[in-house]
Amino acid sequence: MVLQVDNKQGEPVIIPEIGMSFKSEDDAYDMYNSYAKSVGFSIRKSTTRYRADKTLYQKHIVCSNQGQRGQHSSHETLNENATTRAWCHARVQFSISREGIWTVQKVVLDHNHYLVSPNKVHKLRSHRHIIEADKQLIAQIREAGIQPAQVYEFFKQWYGGAENVPFSRMDCNNLIGRERKKYLPANDVQTLLEYLKNKQLEDPTFFYAIQVDEDDGRISNFFWADGQAIMDYACFGDAVSFDTTFQTNKFEMPFAPIIGTNHHKQTIIFLRKEECEKCATDLRENELDADYKSRYTNPIIHIPHLAMLKTAAKSYTRKLYSDFEKEFGEQFSFTCQLLQSEGTVRTFKVMPTRFQDEAIVVFNLEEMTITCSCRKYECIGILCRHTLRVFNINDVFILPTQYILNRWTKYAKREFYCEKA
Repeated sequence: MVLQVDNKQGEPVIIPEIGMSFKSEDDAYDMYNSYAKSVGFSIRKSTTRYRADKTLYQKHIVCSNQGQRGQHSSHETLNENATTRAWCHARVQFSISREGIWTVQKVVLDHNHYLVSPNKVHKLRSHRHIIEADKQLIAQIREAGIQPAQVYEFFKQWYGGAENVPFSRMDCNNLIGRERKKYLPANDVQTLLEYLKNKQLEDPTFFYAIQVDEDDGRISNFFWADGQAIMDYACFGDAVSFDTTFQTNKFEMPFAPIIGTNHHKQTIIFLRKEECEKCATDLRENELDADYKSRYTNPIIHIPHLAMLKTAAKSYTRKLYSDFEKEFGEQFSFTCQLLQSEGTVRTFKVMPTRFQDEAIVVFNLEEMTITCSCRKYECIGILCRHTLRVFNINDVFILPTQYILNRWTKYAKREFYCEKA
């Protein structure tokens, strides 16, 4: 029996080997699932074979990315869910004796896809479950009058962080309904100061500043930003807003976050004042969810086998790919008129059939540069339908890498810190 140390929890994990035996299906499944969690993938039960007398003699437990999702048998769906299937062959094949002993018959450990990082592995299906004890605790919490929106927040504290909760927010929502929780009222000044000092001890990059009123010595303003917020600003600080529209708290202190947009087009908070940690935590959970979906599931490409869409799907986050694919599809309702050609530089008028939203596009074939009068790329960072139309008629079928803006890619933060992904 070979043991591997799980880097996250420091617990020994069994690596599947031919010849291992288990007393039951549950023991066999739990062994492979524990290994899968330490490595970073999800598993599911697959091929089952029976003897002539209907007794089980063989079972495959496979990586959840095995095979390919089939078409719906009864109808066509308007918007298909993302798929994780990638024909992965990783699996453990068990033989089952008539006495019910499960023995490892074959092992394939190699995967053909990216494995999930430790801070996202708890989102995988086979590692999410609500045990009976948690179900009973949820029932007791509800009987005590706790609102449904507070239950999942309770479990995050109970387990010591969202990454340790053995079920997702959606799992909790499916069981009891709503899952959000109102943040506790602000504490007094002394508690605040202790809190900020403790945060700085936990995170050396944590920064805070307090402004004291010169007349009465009371705190008039305070400001703080943790290391994550500072890193987010370095990565996505190309466009920010200072929002003072939020209501004041019980101390009549306005809540004024500095906010921006991440690579999933989600709101993020760079620098924050009091009462904002709960909000920032929720937003970061949302970003973590979107990172997981972007990196470990594949969007449905509605025009398959096109290299430009494949490159976009591989590069962009799920949200940005959706925006890009929409622009790509819109180009086919446009026509192009060549206005001027000087050497390798060509100027086109791109017009829709309804003669609105026309644009002038300048394309340099030699340098592979393109600009459009609509300025979508300069403003937002993805190519517009006008430029994509000009690419199409000039037989440019590969998306030029210089027009894949890093801030919209799946790994936008990789250059700014050594992330866990």
